[in-house]
Amino acid sequence: MSKSAIYVSNQNTQAISVGGLINPGNTNRRYGNNLSLQGNNVQLVGPGYYLVEVSVDCAPTAIGTVTVTLM
Repeated sequence: MSKSAIYVSNQNTQAISVGGLINPGNTNRRYGNNLSLQGNNVQLVGPGYYLVEVSVDCAPTAIGTVTVTLM
């Protein structure tokens, strides 16, 4: 059983330039106090192990590699 969980989503189309940030959108559900959405960041405020799952749909406007990095 997890102590905390957060579900965020953004269904809007975003035009993101090279090196830009993806807007995670809004909090759909939140349980516990160890995770919160702060602007473009999901903040981890408690110690422990976290499972992070991300889904990105991409339609690039130029030929090349698309890379999404979690930091």
